[in-house]
Amino acid sequence: MRFSIVAISFLFVFAPLTVFADAWWGEGYRSPEWVLANGGSIIRYSIVGTSNPDKVKAMMLRDGKYVEIEFGNNATFDDAKDGVYEIKFYECDGSCKPHMTNNKTKIRSSDDRTAIIYVTARPGQTTNIIYDENAETARIVSVSGGAPPKPKYTREQLIGFAAEREKGQVCARTDAHPFVEDSFVFPQKGV
Repeated sequence: MRFSIVAISFLFVFAPLTVFADAWWGEGYRSPEWVLANGGSIIRYSIVGTSNPDKVKAMMLRDGKYVEIEFGNNATFDDAKDGVYEIKFYECDGSCKPHMTNNKTKIRSSDDRTAIIYVTARPGQTTNIIYDENAETARIVSVSGGAPPKPKYTREQLIGFAAEREKGQVCARTDAHPFVEDSFVFPQKGV
C-alpha cells in the first residue's frame, strides 16, 4: 500500500518534467482555423522531388528548443505563435514511420539533415514552404494574413518624429521624451 502511494506521488511530481513541449495553447490538436483566430501561426510544408515521402520528417525549433515534429509529404505545424522558428528537414534511413510513435523527437544517427529554413511567424499568419528533396533545399512560397511587423525606429528617427509633431516647444528629458538626455528646443516652424 505504502509503495503504491509513493509510486503514484512520484508520477504526479515527475511526469510534467518528461513532457517535451506543449503548444502555446495547451495539449492536443486544434484546427488551423482555431489557431489563426486565437493569435497563433500556421506553417505548412509540401515535399516535391521525392519518390518516398515516408522518408522525410521535419522538426520545428525555437531558440534551439524542440517545439513540434511532422512527418510525410504535406504537413502542418500549428504550435507557432510569434517569433522566429527554425524548420529542419531530415531524411530517415528507410522510413520515418517508426519514429512517429517511438521517440519521435529523437534524431537518430542514421537521420540525414538535408535542409534548414527560418520562418518568422506572426499571429494570424499562414506560411507555406516547399521542400525539394532532390535539391535538398526549402523555400517559402507564400505568406498570408497576420499583423504586419512593428517598425523599429532609431533614436534619431524618434526625435525627428517628435520634432515634426511639436515644433517650437521646449521639452525636458523627463517630459514626453525620456530617450533624450538633456532639455532641448524643437526647431521653430519654418526652419
